[in-house]
Amino acid sequence: MNTLALSQIYINRAYALLASVCAVSVFLYAVFLLLAVTHAAGQTTALRQVQKLSVEVSDMEMRYLMATKDISPDKALALGFVAPNRSEVSVVSATAGSLSLSLR
Repeated sequence: MNTLALSQIYINRAYALLASVCAVSVFLYAVFLLLAVTHAAGQTTALRQVQKLSVEVSDMEMRYLMATKDISPDKALALGFVAPNRSEVSVVSATAGSLSLSLR
């Protein structure tokens, strides 16, 4: 084969390879762009959910504090609780400095 025909075959293959590389690059760019948009949308959704849960936790903390303010010995007796006998109650104390534990 002469040199001109041989170079024409290689040039055609090089063009095909270049076109394939460009097509794959455009496809991968589109895929990565779509993934970035999806990630940003998911992040926005997660941020909204965190804000919503933060409001719910604040509301629960407020209700808890209001409920603990209403607790008193009189209310406990009205609900049916009874005071423990002194003989049934054990006191346990521990100190960190001397690493001692006492049980009464």
